Amino acid sequence: MSGAGNQPRLLRPRDGRIVLGVCAGLARGIGTDATVVRGLFAVPLAIGLLGAFWFHFHAHLCACNPYWLLETSEWLCWLGGAVLLVYLLASALIPNE
Repeated sequence: MSGAGNQPRLLRPRDGRIVLGVCAGLARGIGTDATVVRGLFAVPLAIGLLGAFWFHFHAHLCACNPYWLLETSEWLCWLGGAVLLVYLLASALIPNE
C-alpha cells in the first residue's frame, strides 16, 4: 500500500522539461518558478564555458599571458565543470514522475 508519505519529495516531471527535468523538479520541490532555478544553473555554466573558451584560445593566440588572467579563467573552467557535474548527478539521483 503506498500512501502520500511514501512519495519522494523531489521528482523530475515528464512535462515542463527542457533537458532532463532537473531544474523543473527542483523548482517544484522548493515551490518556485523553474526559470529561476534554470537561471541558477545556466549563468554559472555559461560563465564557466566563457572561461574555458578564454583559457583555451587566449593562451594560443596572445603572446602575453598574464598569470592572473589565466588563473581566473582556469577557475571559471572548474566552475562550469562543477555545475555540469551537479546537474548530471541530480538527474541520476532524482527519480522521474
